[in-house]
This record gives sequence, C-alpha cells and structure tokens, in this order.
Amino acid sequence: MRIKGLDKIAFLVLFLSVGILFSSHHSAVAGTLKIGIIAPLSGPGAPWGKSWPEGLELAIDDLEKAGDLKIKGEKYDVKVIPYDDKYAGAEGVKAANRLISVDRVKIIFGSTSSAVVMAVSPITEQAKVLVLANSYSKRALNAQTQYLFRVVQTSTETAKLLIPYVVKKHKIKTVALIAPNDESGQDLSATDYEEYRKAGVEVVYNEFYERDQKDFYPQMTKIMSLKPDLMDTSASSPGTTGLLAKQARDLGFKGPFVTPSGLYPDPVVAVAGKSADDFYYAIQADLASKDPNMVAFMKKYKARYGKECNQWATPLYYSTALLLFDLIQKNNSADSTVLKKAFENLRKFEFLVGTMHFGGKEVYGIDHQIMGPIWICVIKNGKEEILEKITE
Repeated sequence: MRIKGLDKIAFLVLFLSVGILFSSHHSAVAGTLKIGIIAPLSGPGAPWGKSWPEGLELAIDDLEKAGDLKIKGEKYDVKVIPYDDKYAGAEGVKAANRLISVDRVKIIFGSTSSAVVMAVSPITEQAKVLVLANSYSKRALNAQTQYLFRVVQTSTETAKLLIPYVVKKHKIKTVALIAPNDESGQDLSATDYEEYRKAGVEVVYNEFYERDQKDFYPQMTKIMSLKPDLMDTSASSPGTTGLLAKQARDLGFKGPFVTPSGLYPDPVVAVAGKSADDFYYAIQADLASKDPNMVAFMKKYKARYGKECNQWATPLYYSTALLLFDLIQKNNSADSTVLKKAFENLRKFEFLVGTMHFGGKEVYGIDHQIMGPIWICVIKNGKEEILEKITE
C-alpha cells in the first residue's frame, strides 16, 4: 500500500483536512483494519511528523510482501487515515473526534506533540482506542492512560545521560534555557533544570517563546549579557533550533548547545549552517549503522522516497507498526483491548534499533514507556557525529 503524496507535503496537507483515505486493494479480503495517524504534517513540527506515515507505509509494504495481514487465516485490507494536527492541541482533538466518530478507527499512531497527546487522551481513553504515541511531557503518560503506549524515549530518559556528558566534557558552570511556551517546552525545561541542579550547574536564564516566533535577537541579547557556558534549546522544533543557534552565534555565543528533544541535524544545519556546530543531542537510531537490517531499511526507504532517510524516528515507527501487525496476527484479533493486553504482556522484543522493552512505572505510574539504546551525538562541520552508544 502507498500513502500517496508523501514526497510533496503541500499536496498531502491539501487533502488531509478532508480525510482522504489511502488503501491497498486486494480481492477476497475478509475485512479492513483502519489505522489513524495524528501528526504535525505541516508547519515547524513537520520534520518530526512526517516520520509517522513514512514508517507505517514501509511496514505495510513489508506486510504485503509477506502475504498481507491475516486474522484467523483470513486476509484483511489495511486502510490508513492521516490527519494533520499542525502541532496544536485543538487540531489534534478535531482529528481524534473524526477518526473515532466518523472513521470508526480503534488504533491511532501519533502524535509527536505533547499538547496534542494530552488533549486527545481523554477522548481515546473513553473510546478504548489503542494509541501508539510520541510526546516528551511526563504528564502525557500516567496511570490513567491505559490505552496509550509511548514508543519513543523522552527527555526524562535522555537528559539524565546527555546533560552530565556535556557538562563534564565542557566543564560547564552556567547554562541558559530557552524553550517554546507550551506543554513540551515547559516540561522539558523543568526536566533539564533538575538535571543541571544535580550536576551543580547554575541556570542563569530560563524563559519561553511562542512557537511561531522567528526573531530571537532580543532574548539572545539578554542571554549574552549573562555569559552562559552552555545554551539549552529544550523542546524547540528543528527549524526553530536552527534559528536559535544562528542568532546566538550572530551575537557572539561561542559555547556548545544542547537539547534533549528529538533533534534532526539536517533541518537545523539548513537554517544555521556553520552556527549549528557543537550542538549536542541524543538519538534513538543510528541511521549509518552497518547492521544488515538497518542497511536494508535505508535502501528500502531510498527506493520508496528517492532520498536518504534523515529522521531517526522513522525506523522506530516502522518497527512499531511491524510489532503491531505481529501482535494482531499472533492474537488473531485487532480488538484494541486485546492488543492493549498483548503490548502489556511483552517482555523484551526486537526493534530495528535493538532490544527494547516497556517500563517506566516508577516515573509514570504505568509500564507503557518504551526503553532501549540511546546514542549521544554532536554536529561537527554540518554533519552528525556519534560519540557514544548507551544501553541499559
């Protein structure tokens, strides 16, 4: 099955609002499995959001090559229904209501936005819809989100590894925190603040900005007057991260940058150029790995989209979709409650990036947080350089 139009975001966005469905067509199918996607497919969050449909599409390709989805020996068609949440909670709510009430979906992939996930969760929980999500806020996952599984590690998992690494490497004494004024930014900044406190680093600046802001020179001027050793961009989107780095360098900032958020170097470098150098971050997939499975995935991606995959979340969502299809077939059911229990009964399982498991009860009150390897990286000469791989 092909989710058409992924190569041209403008084309995709034009049709998402009316709920165009993209499906594979097979003869003699017993039924249809509908999967919804809620993700930022336009605007500043698009570099994050497009990984959802791409990962799902590639997994469906594999499924069809293996003989299609089968439940109790019968073939089922797969129909994907994507909606653009524009990285806004209200848009996510509209999408969730339509997916549940009109499209009758019981499985949703997304969102990336914490604000969206938190706005949507009461709706999906009441409807007992299985949600396989991203989102970095601690509050997005809790004992009440029984049907939500977070399939990407958050700043809670990465900051405790990344921040001490950078602090030690650069002998950091002071840091400036600048973050978007929303759930993601506030939560990530609070998480980072605590890690800096533990490391004995003084936070000399801790302020917020609106997501649509482009001019950061006034804030950067204030930050420069405080002379921080390190700048933390918190939950800033890749494009905004590039603007922050460029404008900070323009005003004379010489120190390193860091973010525990899901940074992708290409869109940052596209905006910031050389200013993005010495930017530290954590990833959850080594796209340059020589592992045969990752090499095969990268070739598959390029063959499908005519470009290199530069989003480390894509293989995570691809693996999540494959895991979902496997559990459906093993349990002979696409019922959301059956699948919820199947995910909860998993112990260790293999993703394209390595061995994973669900945990997090001590932090979130529920073992629905994925755990696995993390790679610490830095941008050097406009390219990603992996410094260290950390496994449990």
